[in-house]
Amino acid sequence: MPHESCESCEIAIIGAGAWGTALAQTLAARGHDVVLWAHEPEVADEINRHHRNERYLAGVPLAPAIRATHTLSEIGAPEIVLLVVPAQHTRRLARGLAAVLAPETPVVLCAKGFEQASGKLLGVVV
Repeated sequence: MPHESCESCEIAIIGAGAWGTALAQTLAARGHDVVLWAHEPEVADEINRHHRNERYLAGVPLAPAIRATHTLSEIGAPEIVLLVVPAQHTRRLARGLAAVLAPETPVVLCAKGFEQASGKLLGVVV
């Protein structure tokens, strides 16, 4: 579990769009171990090989310490998870995370909006 003065937490960010990638870069620059989940295998590969995410955050070099994956089971055992995916994918990815995370792992919802199909706010969906 993360502690109040976590100087180097293991953080998983689910969603390698512009917002998720920017959060990963910010946290890695502050000394955290970051794994970034990308829906697209080619995005994860580019982050790992070239330390860039040209599809979603063009022109921004990423910290070499950011590790990317496109498989939820490869995020390991993070101390905290940031869920940073579009509203319409939140339910599916929350279910996927429930299968791979320890039940006590905190998940921070960093998305906005509501689920179109149900009309529910994302906090309720999760």
